Amino acid sequence: MSPEPQVNILLVDDRPENLLALEAILDPLGENLVRANSGEDALAKLLGQDFALILLDVQMPGIDGFETATLIKKRERTSRVPIIFLTAINKDSGHVFRGYEVGAVDYLFKPFEPTVLRSKVEVFVDLHRKTSALELARVEQRNTDRLRALAAAASEINSLRSLDETLSVITDRARELIGAGQASTCVDAEEHFANGATAGSASPDGEREADDPVPALGRSVRHGGVVVRLDSTALAADPAWRGSAAVTAGTDPPHGWLGVPLTSPEGLAIGRVQVSDKLEGEFTADDESILLQLAQMASAAVETVRQYERTLNTAETLQRSLLPNTLPYVPGTSVAARYVGGSAGLEVGGDWYDVIPLSDGRVGLALGDVVGRGLGAATVMGQLRMALKAYALEGHDPPELAERLDQLVTILGIGQMTTVVYLVLDPATGALEFTCAGHPPPLVVSAAGEAAYLEGGRSLPLGVSFGTPFATGTATLTPDSTLVLYTDGLVEQRGVPIDDGLERLRVSAAKGPDGLEALCEHILAAGRTEGADDTALLAVRSVPISNELVLDLPADPAQLTPLRERFREWLEEAEASDEEIFEITTAFGEAVINAVEHPRSRGREGLDVRATLSSRDVAITVRDTGQWRPPRETDRGRGMPLMETLMDSVDVTATADGTVVRLRRRLREPVS
Repeated sequence: MSPEPQVNILLVDDRPENLLALEAILDPLGENLVRANSGEDALAKLLGQDFALILLDVQMPGIDGFETATLIKKRERTSRVPIIFLTAINKDSGHVFRGYEVGAVDYLFKPFEPTVLRSKVEVFVDLHRKTSALELARVEQRNTDRLRALAAAASEINSLRSLDETLSVITDRARELIGAGQASTCVDAEEHFANGATAGSASPDGEREADDPVPALGRSVRHGGVVVRLDSTALAADPAWRGSAAVTAGTDPPHGWLGVPLTSPEGLAIGRVQVSDKLEGEFTADDESILLQLAQMASAAVETVRQYERTLNTAETLQRSLLPNTLPYVPGTSVAARYVGGSAGLEVGGDWYDVIPLSDGRVGLALGDVVGRGLGAATVMGQLRMALKAYALEGHDPPELAERLDQLVTILGIGQMTTVVYLVLDPATGALEFTCAGHPPPLVVSAAGEAAYLEGGRSLPLGVSFGTPFATGTATLTPDSTLVLYTDGLVEQRGVPIDDGLERLRVSAAKGPDGLEALCEHILAAGRTEGADDTALLAVRSVPISNELVLDLPADPAQLTPLRERFREWLEEAEASDEEIFEITTAFGEAVINAVEHPRSRGREGLDVRATLSSRDVAITVRDTGQWRPPRETDRGRGMPLMETLMDSVDVTATADGTVVRLRRRLREPVS
């Protein structure tokens, strides 16, 4: 096993004999020891080299140790380098406090025990190596159990991607590391991004609550960016405790209080970590040093988590903007779709789908996959989706459309391999024409639950056909059968033949539930595996064109607008007048809003809508899975009177399974 590379340790002292002594003590460590004979010299060396640790003399001419440390912590590049102060000046606590205040992790007085100094330096060197390699998991410290626990805590904290979970772990580890009965952590709100967050922790054997017992002290640490450590006597006499609510309640003061700030990479205070009620003895300088180190790691972890959440939110927003906001209503069809990001999470994918109503009553169904991730794949995906939609609206059949997309890919010089399946469905007859350009075959599930892949229409991916004509496949979609389009993230798994994935999809689709939304969830749950690529899924069902409208939808406010549009089109087909369409749609919208927004409890979070027309009588049923809240004393809650005004009858029935709304209205005979 090759030896680990040396790390740099900066030794700062204005006296050559002191530097020589430090080198003699630390030379057995085998690291690269760099001398600096003044604060100015140290700052200059920090500009050109990275250091694992700084041993800094306090009393120097020119810029002293405190001023040097302050400048080091203000620089982004050096703000996280640990500093150990070495001093021969008096041991007044004010000097020690100032050292910690400017960012030191330890404060040693000369003459010091060589083995102690060497041991401390070795700990920080080891911690630096593990942090730099992002391998803080189970860092093997050869020193105290506390330092080993600190390293383990760093590994745990850095593995998290949720702010609330990160703060919870930081707080628990702070209490355990310091041996306190209570701990809390808070971070302030970040401008233009997130609310603040707080976590509390209390010892199972303690008598304290998890909240900070002295909020005023916590605020001084958070806003002032200073360390505060009080023993039990000092805390009992401190105005912050004497003015707290706990005193009013007759509560005894905790056994000491210690708080350190969380700081941003720019050196700004963003929160604090606080512990109180020391279980054994008083809080010590070592406790303070450990908590400062934990806070340093926690600060970096909080920034990482927030950056992760910012990036994830950006990726999700971009991905949503590149996919259809809603799916159009096409008479004779019922449609549901899903997009699930890949395990990478932070980058947009190249999978997409679209549903395109055509002028002759048919519908174009498209699903594609641009290989790769990131903005490049997303850009190509956006270009191809828009181009495909334009070609479809021009009336090109599937092979002609694929040929034009292929030419576009060639002209644009798109480097990513791209597959696409495009189908044209006639809802009136079930006639289906399609082309698969390098894409997995469509799957059809019959009303009887038999599933089979469509054959034919197989061609090369876009951009590599070299003039080879795109093939055409034909089929007939029988009433109540379901067409399933998907990308390879649903069937591909590393080390497993793709035929196994296709068979897994076929079986899961055949055994899936009746509702399209539920079917999509079932297919995704059965097909996607850990580490799967992003996945697009489109399910289309052929339904008889009749006087009945049946929809199975998720209870999602985003569904309200397309649902109203579908209902309005159904009333138009029923030859309702403009006035009737407006009034009935308004009442229908109120029922749906109540079903989506008002339920207090949810099971499968579904919404079933059924509308029938019989002898000019419109009957509407809206069924949800929750119980409506009582009317509120606000401007809202007036849906019932409105529905009763607009409809001939309104009935609301609450059952153990949910709430059912029934609306009825007789239409006037159409004007000939």
